[in-house]
Amino acid sequence: MLQRQRRLNEFLFLKDYLPAHMLCTVKRMSLIMEHLENLVTDTLSLPSLSLPPFSSSSSSCSNNEDPRYNLLPWHLRRCLEFCFIFTPGFTFYKKDLVLLWVAGGLVHPVVGRSLEEEAGHYFDLMVSWNYFLLVYPDHPEPGLTSLDLDPPLYKLRFDWINIDPFTMDHEFVRHCLFDGLVSEKARHASVGRCSISEGWLQPSRGLRTIFLRRRGTHCYSNSLLNDAGRLFLKVRYLRILDLSHAGFKSLPDYVCDLLHLRSLNLSYNPIKTLSRSIITLFRLQTLNLFRCHELTSIPDNLYLLSNLRHLVISPVKLNLMSTFIGRLTSLQTLLQFTVLRKDGCQIGEPRNLNNLRGELSIENLENVATLDEAKGASPLKTGIHKESLVWSKNEPNANFDIAQGLRPHCNLKVLKIFNYNSKFPSWVSNPSFTHLISITLTNCLIEELPPLGPLPLLKSLQIVNVNGLNILAPSSTDGELSKLLSHLYLHWKFGI
Repeated sequence: MLQRQRRLNEFLFLKDYLPAHMLCTVKRMSLIMEHLENLVTDTLSLPSLSLPPFSSSSSSCSNNEDPRYNLLPWHLRRCLEFCFIFTPGFTFYKKDLVLLWVAGGLVHPVVGRSLEEEAGHYFDLMVSWNYFLLVYPDHPEPGLTSLDLDPPLYKLRFDWINIDPFTMDHEFVRHCLFDGLVSEKARHASVGRCSISEGWLQPSRGLRTIFLRRRGTHCYSNSLLNDAGRLFLKVRYLRILDLSHAGFKSLPDYVCDLLHLRSLNLSYNPIKTLSRSIITLFRLQTLNLFRCHELTSIPDNLYLLSNLRHLVISPVKLNLMSTFIGRLTSLQTLLQFTVLRKDGCQIGEPRNLNNLRGELSIENLENVATLDEAKGASPLKTGIHKESLVWSKNEPNANFDIAQGLRPHCNLKVLKIFNYNSKFPSWVSNPSFTHLISITLTNCLIEELPPLGPLPLLKSLQIVNVNGLNILAPSSTDGELSKLLSHLYLHWKFGI
């Protein structure tokens, strides 16, 4: 707007050369732009939003409605209203909703923060203002609630906002329908099986979000979704498409025609392989293949999706993984990385994925041949807080040196080791791991653990089906061991 105002000011110098009717229009636009500039200046001078915690005693609204809802900034209101595509009682994880906000273009960019970080800040504000509530507020182990071993589930508090989610029709239009036609004004819709069979998509061409939600254990039939495929061609501006639990065995062809798609959820589908034509979705940011147990390979041209930031593939047994996955330098989420033989994806592929965050599971570590390869697995991935090292159960294990070379960054909080049959790596007890709070050993064959005393924040040690272990902390004194066990939650389980 300011650039346009400067251009208009330049045009005013040409007033002697402009016709009268054009000069009047230019002057009117210049006054409007000047007013907008003053409005922007006044807005920036306002104090930042700081809402006090909710107090039921101080609320004067009826029906338990929150009086602050109408005072929220526009970007927070849009994110909150987006959640009305969920039915009352629907539960969700923080990260899933954050990625939906980012894919929907609802997050206001801030210098120095990624969109995901800013969206996470929005979410925390919603929780502090009680718009999102914990589904299980009473944890069975109060001492372990701070470990964040399993992310908590949340749900939206519908009773605080005086908007009917099924009849919403205002500035930022969205509808939450399950068995009816979608309004032609709708931008975000969550629909059910009955709506699909009735041509529910015909009236609306401006949809940005479609959720196909199952009821109970019901999955959509392929015939219904194939018929709906023709209707998907009418909503070419979709940003978010959720086809989870749909019973797909392959990627539908019509999905690859949605060129504006940012988020594609294919989780819980018996998909065996992805089509190479998925690279036409060049704007794709999130590809969710969680619990696609039949998936055996991903296309070798996946690296062409240069905007891909979140690749959720877990838990699957891949026989073929893209050897160019290391080129996806924008990746922030890669739940599982499978190491294959010499003709497949090597463990050094994620060497350049320095933006990875959260959780990472490295599978088939028996395919790592040398110590140098092991050291290139995850060099200084500062954002990885939960890491799993997995050897195949029926394969010969790598030697101790390779396990030593798999040392993660010292920011690690949760470590899990599966099917490891050798001397325990000594880096676990390194004092530099000051953030490590949980260690889990499953189906391992080891004789002794390294001393755990140097780990000040360690609170959980889970030992499941570990055979041959006869020494817990060999080099710890009795005082150090008793001090360690006093604040350590020890879960010891043997299989039969």
